[in-house]
Amino acid sequence: MLTFFRITLVSSLILFSQQYEDLIKQHIIQRLNDSVDPCDNFYDHVCPTGIRAGDTFLALSVNAYQKEFNQIVTEFDVFTRELASENNVRTMVNQLLDICYKPGVGKLLAISFAMNAMPSFPLTVNSSCESIAYLFGFQYRPEVLSKSFLMASRILFDLPKIFKAVRSNRFRESQVIALELYEDLAEELQQKIKETPWAKFRNGTAPLTDYLAKNVTFFEIDEPLLIEWERLYRETIFSYKKENCSLLCIYIEVISKLNLFSQAGIGFISVSRVINAFNLGGLLSLSPLIQSLVFTPNKARMLGSLGFTFAHEFMHSFYITEEDPKYLAQFWTNSSDCVKEQYAATCKEFVGDSCVSGTNSTNEEDGSDMAAIRLIYSYFEKHSLQKEIENESDIRGITSAQMFFYSMAATWCRPENDLNRNGNPDDTHSGWKVRINAVTAQMEQFKEAFQCADTSRMVQSKTKHCAIYGCDAPETH
Repeated sequence: MLTFFRITLVSSLILFSQQYEDLIKQHIIQRLNDSVDPCDNFYDHVCPTGIRAGDTFLALSVNAYQKEFNQIVTEFDVFTRELASENNVRTMVNQLLDICYKPGVGKLLAISFAMNAMPSFPLTVNSSCESIAYLFGFQYRPEVLSKSFLMASRILFDLPKIFKAVRSNRFRESQVIALELYEDLAEELQQKIKETPWAKFRNGTAPLTDYLAKNVTFFEIDEPLLIEWERLYRETIFSYKKENCSLLCIYIEVISKLNLFSQAGIGFISVSRVINAFNLGGLLSLSPLIQSLVFTPNKARMLGSLGFTFAHEFMHSFYITEEDPKYLAQFWTNSSDCVKEQYAATCKEFVGDSCVSGTNSTNEEDGSDMAAIRLIYSYFEKHSLQKEIENESDIRGITSAQMFFYSMAATWCRPENDLNRNGNPDDTHSGWKVRINAVTAQMEQFKEAFQCADTSRMVQSKTKHCAIYGCDAPETH
């Protein structure tokens, strides 16, 4: 069982401090919109329409974290400062010209780099070196750069700080607690699968539990992995010095080695500065910042914030869409249309006719949400609500059950002008207003926690009961 405790070890780093969790608590205390009834529109109650982007938990925590992250001192700082001095458009244009003019394969390397950095780069090896270099400089903008180029940049400039950050006592303690939470959620899900009527009817109970045991795991950053990453980084420095290489030369080398970091490793490095989590083929990982929420002393607040996000990634492996080729698809229920119905209804009710939720493109994310809220709340009820005296709320006037839902919404507040609040048509995720209101509308525990009347808007927005796993899931479909 997960042990909740606060770390007292002193580390030379102040990263992963409880201050990030405190920001959720402060939001709940200071920013709830009491003019909106939680039973009328829960998301707008927790996330006022007038909230500024800089006042959200997301912005405050990421800004504080990045400030601390940038202050980490490493043995590679001289190298990264030298690279940083070259990391500007004018210098890169000149370096691209130098590479292009080299006899032999120079132009091929130059055009290859330009096309790697910008997938839409229109020129070819038949173009002049001046055209290649100057068009690269003209088009150079963050939004047109490729994922591989951005990833190479992250490796070059951030990896040394990641080495030090994840070797801190604080990070390692957070990873231990996160692993314990993973194991507890796996146990909770296994029980849910065994209780699921449609899984029994389709002879899917054993395959589903077996898949859970063999194909889903928590991605841990251990010392052998760090040693390998450090070896690759030192090789890069050696090449830079030996070959009298430029920044672009190093970019070309690092891009060619991205596959050596593994897909999960690349994923972890890419989210090292932000709040995020991912599931890559059953390999679950948390960014260091969101993982730091394991230190939250209030269990309801920890499980509502980190717990819901973690459970969402977990359920990506167990919510199967019609287009999904997974082995598990043959055992899957065809009653999951309730997810589309709920998200479409919530979007229409709380966003309006310009909905981009409850569609095939958002279905996997929506379904993972719906399965996740029932998984994490079930765990919360067993391990926190049943010990109310031990784990009472630390905010006057708010119960533990309310705290769970408040922290879930507060973690993902967005300002009104942010597309991620109401829904981005280019995103496979529904907008956060829809996501939060859809899952809370489905939960009888939400209705009870806030004493919502049957006639309230949140309760009325519930479509048919939508449970994917557990004893209240459909029987034979």
